[in-house]
Amino acid sequence: MPYSGDDYLKLLDLTGEGRPQKYNEMMKDYYRLYSERYPLTGYRGMSKAEATGKLAEIRKKLVQSLGILPHETATPVEMHSVGKFGRDGYTVEKIWFESMPGRPVTGLI
Repeated sequence: MPYSGDDYLKLLDLTGEGRPQKYNEMMKDYYRLYSERYPLTGYRGMSKAEATGKLAEIRKKLVQSLGILPHETATPVEMHSVGKFGRDGYTVEKIWFESMPGRPVTGLI
């Protein structure tokens, strides 16, 4: 038997209370439950220098996990024009460039 609309809202209930929730209430409950499960007690006693070092470490891991190249080693983007076509009152140019080596991005300007 398919679910009714109320059943879908119950499936999204994070509190287990079985009451329908609006999206904002669900997000607040999610963050409350997450903070209860994973408290940040280890960070409360840090000095500013320790917190700055920890932030740099987290930022480095995030950049690595996203595959973002550091800005110092980045090369200028080389745009390539493939062609143009005109319309009444404007011209469209077809371009492409590599966002990363081997990753072409196309566009119309």
